[in-house]
Amino acid sequence: MVKAKAIRVHELGGPEVMRWEEVELGDPKEGEIRIRTTAIGVNFIDVYFRKGVYAAPALPFTPGRFPQSIFSSDSIKLKIFLLDRQI
Repeated sequence: MVKAKAIRVHELGGPEVMRWEEVELGDPKEGEIRIRTTAIGVNFIDVYFRKGVYAAPALPFTPGRFPQSIFSSDSIKLKIFLLDRQI
């Protein structure tokens, strides 16, 4: 199991409800890939979810919908998929 750090929101509220936590990442399933995210863009929708203005997808949740990621794999399927694509 791979572990990563993430900001998690377990309850609605102000910035004080955000927690820096270690989370376990499951293994990719058939047809899925794992990407290494180097930065995350947080937008107002994440603030609205945290405050309860809009319903969050589920609690707890990890804010950030705009990742900057690095794709790396030995998988030929992934290399063909990414060929000539701007992601």
